Amino acid sequence: MARSGMAEDGIAVDATKTVDFTIVVWPTRLPTHLGQLADLDAGTVSVDLIGQGQFTIRFAESATATGSAWDAPKDVFECVTLDNVNYDDFVTGYTQILFTAKDDKLTCTETIKLVKSENAADAGTEVEFTIKVDKKVCEIVVCPTGEVQDAYMCGCMEEPASQGVLMDFDTATSRTARFVNPGDFVTMRENSLTTEGRTYNYEQKAVADVTLNCVKEISRTDTGYWRQVIYEGVTENCIDTISRTNLVSSVAEELEFRVYPQEDPLILGTYFDMDYNPNREISVASEGYFTIRVNEGATANGYAWDTPTEDTLAALECVDVQDSNYGDYKTGYIQYVFKAKNVDAYCVDTFEVTRSSAWTPCEDCASVDTITISVSTVVAADPTSTSTSIINDDDSAEVVAAKENCLADD
Repeated sequence: MARSGMAEDGIAVDATKTVDFTIVVWPTRLPTHLGQLADLDAGTVSVDLIGQGQFTIRFAESATATGSAWDAPKDVFECVTLDNVNYDDFVTGYTQILFTAKDDKLTCTETIKLVKSENAADAGTEVEFTIKVDKKVCEIVVCPTGEVQDAYMCGCMEEPASQGVLMDFDTATSRTARFVNPGDFVTMRENSLTTEGRTYNYEQKAVADVTLNCVKEISRTDTGYWRQVIYEGVTENCIDTISRTNLVSSVAEELEFRVYPQEDPLILGTYFDMDYNPNREISVASEGYFTIRVNEGATANGYAWDTPTEDTLAALECVDVQDSNYGDYKTGYIQYVFKAKNVDAYCVDTFEVTRSSAWTPCEDCASVDTITISVSTVVAADPTSTSTSIINDDDSAEVVAAKENCLADD
């Protein structure tokens, strides 16, 4: 468009000036996009993708009075491929840039910089845009015998072997490895949270972040569909724990390893085994010692009896507790050593013991039992000599009476 020159009074006097006008006609249709939409004008600054998935970056010309508020990205991309810089073919109104996620890595994360255009109030400002890509789920493959599918790379791999006792967390309710001796192996296995694999309920700490004294980690493998760690017992009479966090609920749980003592436990005086002595009566001379033992191996889940309370033991009148952990056992056994008082008359104590939560109830099994301790007036010639109770569960009433008289006369 041409115009005449102007005099001081504003009247054109020549045709030497030219002015160009740009007329922009915006589209009336709404833009379409492929995959996830990252609308920069709406504040979207990240996308999470699955391998081979697509996403579209969009920004509008109407964002400011003078045009788009963003410059097109200029990065070289690691996790995605740039497919189209003008998806949906807009001449005006919108800029849409189409990307496809690569699928050559298990996970890929990158951050690109987007720059505000000269039209924006904060022109030149850099904004970080994060792209995260997880590898696409594998198609199911039928592997040869002895192999399983690798959910990470999708091919077949040699099936990881377990060693020793296999604790499969899919079926095992306990997270405690018992009955472990030095040189024994335990394999702890857990399955993926999803049928697609690669996602687990719990974190798995790095080897360097776990301190173990009783067991050592031999190997760890992960097929994506399940993972397992093999441990070997190394130190007897020892307890290790590994605390880990549930990635779904943030609740913590502990894996426990209990390595058993290797030598026969010490006993002092008369020996009474809560799990194997059928008779519940203990007879001892004045000033004599006796040992009551509870065995961790009595059930698959540990001790079959709860330990008596301090109040229960303090109420005994004929005997005194000398040691509540004779032998200093951390695993395997709980042993109480008692010493009979020097009594002037035949003395009897009784106390109740209760089955633990590890015990499986049965029809003819009592959940509470009573222990009877009989102390004679005769002073023990050798208070610490080792012996077992002479009274048996199948003794007749006459035989029991005779044996008790015998003990009283010693």
